[in-house]
Amino acid sequence: MTTHKEMLQLAKLLVWIVEFNEIRNELLKERGVRATDMPLPCLMTFLHIAAHGPCYGQDIAKALGMTPGAISRNTDYLLRIRSHKQGEDPEPGLNLITKRTDPWNARRKVLELSSNGERLIHKLFSM
Repeated sequence: MTTHKEMLQLAKLLVWIVEFNEIRNELLKERGVRATDMPLPCLMTFLHIAAHGPCYGQDIAKALGMTPGAISRNTDYLLRIRSHKQGEDPEPGLNLITKRTDPWNARRKVLELSSNGERLIHKLFSM
């Protein structure tokens, strides 16, 4: 049986998710990205980076039980410009994270919140 305290926490979480979704839709509209382009796994990836960043895709995949390919797709949506195939125009992303090469291992990418991502987190936690 769920306690009153747990019910309040779940209600707060639901309000938080609804608020996040509204802010996300505003960002998507500003960036020209379709609203369906940020599924729940992207939200999970974003929140993991917010909580543990800077971090690596492999760490996120292990923590969330996703494949490295899924993390790569999720981070594409969260970047300023989504990766694209050669010869195709790049698509706008949400500009919520940044990706840079690890200075100690050129094959690894470091993921962290962008200034827009930081603002979103602060806005969500100030509710």
